[in-house]
Amino acid sequence: MKIGMGEQRLILGAPGCGKTTSLLKLLEQEIAFGSPVGRIAFVSFTRKAVQEAISRTCQQFEYQKADLHNFKTIHALCYRELAVKKNELVTPANMVEFSKVMRMPFSANMDDSTGLAAGATLGDEMLFYASLARVRRAPLEEVYQELAQPAFTWHMFKQIADAYDRYRQEAGVLDFTDILEKFVAYSSPVNCDIAFIDEAQDLSTLQWEVLKVAFAHCRWVYIAGDDDQAIYSWSGADIKTFLALEGEKEVLGISHRMPRSIFDLSQRIIKQVSHRYEKAVVPRNEEGSIEFHNDPDSIPIDPSKGSWLILVRNTYALSNIEKNLRLMGIPYIRRHGSWSVNQTHLQAIRCWEKLRKGHYQAGIAIKKVYEQFRVGHEVKRGFKSLSKMDDNTTYTMQELIDNFGLLTNAIWHDAFKAISSDDIEYYLSILRIYGSEAFTSKPEVHVNTIHGVKGGEAENVVLHLDQARKTNLEYLANPDAERRVMYVGVTRARRCLHIVQPQTNRFFQLPM
Repeated sequence: MKIGMGEQRLILGAPGCGKTTSLLKLLEQEIAFGSPVGRIAFVSFTRKAVQEAISRTCQQFEYQKADLHNFKTIHALCYRELAVKKNELVTPANMVEFSKVMRMPFSANMDDSTGLAAGATLGDEMLFYASLARVRRAPLEEVYQELAQPAFTWHMFKQIADAYDRYRQEAGVLDFTDILEKFVAYSSPVNCDIAFIDEAQDLSTLQWEVLKVAFAHCRWVYIAGDDDQAIYSWSGADIKTFLALEGEKEVLGISHRMPRSIFDLSQRIIKQVSHRYEKAVVPRNEEGSIEFHNDPDSIPIDPSKGSWLILVRNTYALSNIEKNLRLMGIPYIRRHGSWSVNQTHLQAIRCWEKLRKGHYQAGIAIKKVYEQFRVGHEVKRGFKSLSKMDDNTTYTMQELIDNFGLLTNAIWHDAFKAISSDDIEYYLSILRIYGSEAFTSKPEVHVNTIHGVKGGEAENVVLHLDQARKTNLEYLANPDAERRVMYVGVTRARRCLHIVQPQTNRFFQLPM
C-alpha cells in the first residue's frame, strides 16, 4: 500500500533500535534542506510520540509549538480539519441519557489512542466491539462471530449497536470513530508536502484510510514501526496493511536496549510468528541475565538497583502484586501513573512535622493537615473546615492550638486518624527501609500490563506468564497475537529479566 503521490520509505527495527529517533533525524534533515515546517506533518498513534517530535523540533530549530500545526495524533488532525466543536462530541451526559433509554449502564470512558469505549459494564463491552467493527471496516456480525464465548447474544449486540448509531444521529453528536469516518468521507488532503508516521504498526484500517486521504498529495512519506510489536489487534490494529506497505525499507540493525541473553529469548518467541518482516538485528554487547522464579514473592525487588517494571498480561493480576509490594514496604507507580503513596497524605505529613518542629506553615498546606483529623478528637468541633484561615498566611503550631481548635501535637502517625491503619503501616515500612528520601523521589518500581507499558523500558523487568481465561482462549486460537504481546514484555528489559513461572493452568508457553 502507498500513502502519498511520491516516494515512501519504511523504517523498521527491533525494540531499542531507535526508530523514532531515526524518524526525527529525517525530519530534521528535511527542515535543514529548506522544507517549510508548516508543510510537514508528523502523526502517531499516541500523544507521547507527537510531543517528543514537537519538543525536539522546537529545541533544534527554535520553533514555537504553534508553528508545528500538523504535528498531531491522527484523531486530533481529523478533529482540526473537520473543525469539530467541543459541544459536538459525545459527553458523559449523553451516555447517561443513552443509559436511561436502553435501561442499561454505559460510561463515557474512551481510550485516548484508539477512541474505543473503555468502560467496564456489559454495555460498554458491546459498544467497544461495535466501534471495533467500524475501525476495522468489518461487518458487525463478523466481529461478533470472532468472539470467544461472548457474554451477550447476537440479537442484543446488534440492538445496542443500532441504537447507539441512532442516538448519536438524533442527538447530533459525534464519537471519536465518527470523526475518522467523517474525515474519510468528506475531507480533502492536508496542505503538506512531507508526512512522518510513527508507531504505524498500531494503526487500524480506518486510520490507514484517513492517512491515505490526508497525505494523498505528499511527495515524501516516512513511516516507522515494527510489526513484531503490533499488539493492538484486539483494538483494530491492521497488521496486514502494515506488512503490505510499499517503498524502500530500512532496517535499523542494533538494539541499544537488549543484552544478548534477553535478545536471544525474544528472538525465539518472535520467530514463531508466521508472517512478519524479517529483520537482521543484533543486541548490544553485554550478556544480561534471565532468572526464573517459582514464587512471585521470592523476586528480590530492590529500587536501589535501578528501575523496575512489573508486568502482567491482564489487569486482574495487578491487585495481588500491589498488595505484595505494600507488604514489602516498596513505593511504586500504579498502572495509570498515580503513586502508591497518597500525595495528599504526603503533603500533610510534611507540613505537620514541620509544624511540630516549630516552623511556620502556609494556611493552604495546613488545611490538608486538618483533613486527616477527627472532629472532637484532634480538632474541636466547628474548626475542621478552617473557613477563617487565609491560604497565604503562615501559622505556627501554637497559633493553631490557640485560634484554630487544634487538640494534639502528636507525631503524624498517631495524630492522623483519617489515614487508614494499613496506609500508616505501609508508609512507616517505607520510612524504615528507605528513609524519608523515598517520599520525595519518584518511585523506581512501576506496575502495569504489557499493553500499558508499550514503549517503556527498565533496567529490571518482572514478567508474569499467567493469562486470564478469555486471553488464554484467544491464545490457543491465535497464538501469533499473544507471541507479539509476550515479545513486547520481554523486550522492555535493559539488564535483567525475571520470569515468574505460571501460577495457574492458563499461561503463555515460553519457547526454550
